[in-house]
Amino acid sequence: MPPAEAPVFPGAAAGSAPARPTEISRLWLDTPAAEERTLRTQAAARELGVANFDAAARALLLDARPGQRAAAARDAVGLAPDLPAARIARARALWEEERRPVAAALSAAAGVAALVRHLEASLWLRANALHALALTLFWGGLAFLGVAFALRVRTLAHDVGDRLSLETPAFGRALLLGCLALAPAAAGAGWLGLAIGVFGLCFAWADTPLRRSLILAALAIVLGLFPALRLAGGAIASLAADPVALAAYAVETETASPWELERLAQASDDPLAARALAVRARRSGDLALADARYGSLLAAGLEDESLVNNAANVRLALGDVTGAIELYERVAGAGASPVVLFNLSHAYGAAIRPERQEETLARAQALDADLVGALTDLLGTTHRGLVVDLPYAPAGLRGRLLSAPLGAEVASELRAALAPGPLGRSPVAAGGAFALAAALALLLARGHAGSRRCDRCGVRRCPRCDDPSESRTLCEACARALHRPEAGDAAQRAERLAALKKRQRRVRRARLAADALVPGAAGLLASRPLLGVAGALAVAGALAASGLAGEAVTDPLAAGDAGALARGLAAALLLLVHLGLVALARAQRSD
Repeated sequence: MPPAEAPVFPGAAAGSAPARPTEISRLWLDTPAAEERTLRTQAAARELGVANFDAAARALLLDARPGQRAAAARDAVGLAPDLPAARIARARALWEEERRPVAAALSAAAGVAALVRHLEASLWLRANALHALALTLFWGGLAFLGVAFALRVRTLAHDVGDRLSLETPAFGRALLLGCLALAPAAAGAGWLGLAIGVFGLCFAWADTPLRRSLILAALAIVLGLFPALRLAGGAIASLAADPVALAAYAVETETASPWELERLAQASDDPLAARALAVRARRSGDLALADARYGSLLAAGLEDESLVNNAANVRLALGDVTGAIELYERVAGAGASPVVLFNLSHAYGAAIRPERQEETLARAQALDADLVGALTDLLGTTHRGLVVDLPYAPAGLRGRLLSAPLGAEVASELRAALAPGPLGRSPVAAGGAFALAAALALLLARGHAGSRRCDRCGVRRCPRCDDPSESRTLCEACARALHRPEAGDAAQRAERLAALKKRQRRVRRARLAADALVPGAAGLLASRPLLGVAGALAVAGALAASGLAGEAVTDPLAAGDAGALARGLAAALLLLVHLGLVALARAQRSD
């Protein structure tokens, strides 16, 4: 049974961590033959609970010479199966050196899938994905507002100028419109201020579908600036916010430096640090210290499967077979890991209880026969009876790192570049500014009908400048040529119709280019503004995913080209979404 009181650890008073190298590191550094070194290190790593020996895998990938890259990548995957950089290096070697495209594609897919399993790679992916999401929402919403404004800028300038005076010259109208659009930005609100100004002007004289889409774009901007950036800030901060958790992870992956071990020793009251020090002591061969540390953790009430299994392994190595069996049996019930059952079967064998040994081994084989077979094969590569440590689940470390309190500060720094000033400090303030802009726009348009352009020739039709009794969809000349052929000269009518056909061909070509190249233009030109919002967000997302704006966090030598592949796939998918939205908008439009 574990001791009732926490023992005094050797060296704890001096605050020093175990300094001697682990068995895994000794094997890696001291074994001369490369192939034997890899096999022996893999066996020791498996036995001592190192799911991914990242340092060795990275060394193999960095030191591989031409002609040796395929073998180096294969060994790197064996040493660190969850390291995306190793998987993608293996895929490249299969493609370039072994000419096995199907195997290369499967290995590349495994590399992308490993991005969510490997702790450092998953944190890198989360930070960059959330940052890209925030940029997508902000710049996508702003792009839609900008395109909507650009498509209506001339009529908006005319109508705004009319509110000042019907005699306002054209340059005065343009100047007034520009001043109104840029006023919030000039007041210190940055890009957010520009979005608010453009939103307000577009909201005036807009129809109901367009106003709904403008509100949706404004909502995307606010969501990008606040909740999305707040999540991104937390993910970015997680990579450096908890040195103890990062040092514990370094111990798990055999990459711990002396200063990280010292940090763990100084924080030994932290259960995570104490657990990492116990793991380190076990791997370094200091079984008495490992047993003392595990006993303290068990006495404190920690009972997860990995901890109990590893503590039992130490007890068994110390010769306390009865104590080891008691610990194994705590976690060997329904739902137990086959590794725990495999270890328990060996403990029963050491206790000369063959019936229980066979029964427990059969349970383990029923759960995962391949795993049990692989563990049995390792028996020939170790100098002692094999029991296998379980690694600490990355999910526990990930949850602790993501709960770091520095995320709000990082998010504020990121937000300041897009929305400086008071509006960038609160979603309520930003949302209120958009609401105020909408209210002022309604006041500006109240009792003042907006102008529009002729559907055929594009000339502006204004209810104040032109005869309000005439059709607002067509100018007088087009209405006469198309609907009143008897009113006017036949030659002039034919000339007018020819000019309209020529203009229609030019407009179709221009719209085709705008549909493909201008985010959101297809939906707006088809009078389907919601499709325009979706298209603008899709293009902004593709640009953000491609990494053109840079990375929020650089790769910690974990993702490798698997990260670039994942970004490229995301960007390609979003571009396909954009093209699908363009096709849908064009199908609903009659040019």
